[in-house]
Amino acid sequence: MWADTRGSTVHCTFGENGVSFQVRRRNYASSSTYNPFFGMSDMRSAQFAPRRSGFGDVASTKRAHYIQEVSVPLEVLHAGGVTDFTLNTSVIDRYKAAYRGGTLTPILLQATLTVVMTWLRSQKVNWWLSLFLFTSIVHLNIPPPPTKTVYSTTIKRGWKGGTKVKYNIVEERCVADVTFVLKEGKHKTFTRSGNDLFCNVKVSPRRLRRECTLYIDSLSPSEQPIKVKIRKGEVKKDGHIITIKGRGWRKGNNTDNSDECGDLHVKVHFKGD
Repeated sequence: MWADTRGSTVHCTFGENGVSFQVRRRNYASSSTYNPFFGMSDMRSAQFAPRRSGFGDVASTKRAHYIQEVSVPLEVLHAGGVTDFTLNTSVIDRYKAAYRGGTLTPILLQATLTVVMTWLRSQKVNWWLSLFLFTSIVHLNIPPPPTKTVYSTTIKRGWKGGTKVKYNIVEERCVADVTFVLKEGKHKTFTRSGNDLFCNVKVSPRRLRRECTLYIDSLSPSEQPIKVKIRKGEVKKDGHIITIKGRGWRKGNNTDNSDECGDLHVKVHFKGD
């Protein structure tokens, strides 16, 4: 399950079988998606830099790829809603994004070639200067991060942990992919496995000796509390499981009108009278 945005179009894919929808978004004009030296022509014309290494052109065909795991409350995934994701753009994150997107390797090759050329042009090797030159070239060539760091995302009802939401960023100085991997937040009552929900309740043995009814708050505020009817003598041992059909996680790929859901499994534990 993943959502994707490409070019000037927001493209989302989600659900068990993958279904997509598109929403137009603004595109930013840019004469160059990636400049190996951030447009610093003096760096290119400097004596230690080759006039045309070829690696810059390779890097320009690739794009940084930011991948970040974000926690989403279980109730939001169950009911759907709008939430904001904040992208981390630290120096380490930028290097990771460059590596994932395939831009780091050409940059390293370009820096290595530049250092080797300085060795060929000089009579002796200055290792400290070479190290400084290498790291400077690499750092200056790492693509800048997106200026947009907050992404408002519509969570579709029934999305699960592991769903990927992908944005294609096209800005004047940055062309990158941003992928948020949804992680299910812990809930005080429910856990999920597949399309089924699980919860635990505590009931006194005295109450269980006669017919009783329990009410469990639903994950979705718009839904009525879940009614659990326990027949007299039904629960004979601690940990007995009662299954409520159709009160689990929504099935399907979120594109049909079906509200078919998995089951809810209620584990009954004894508590003191």
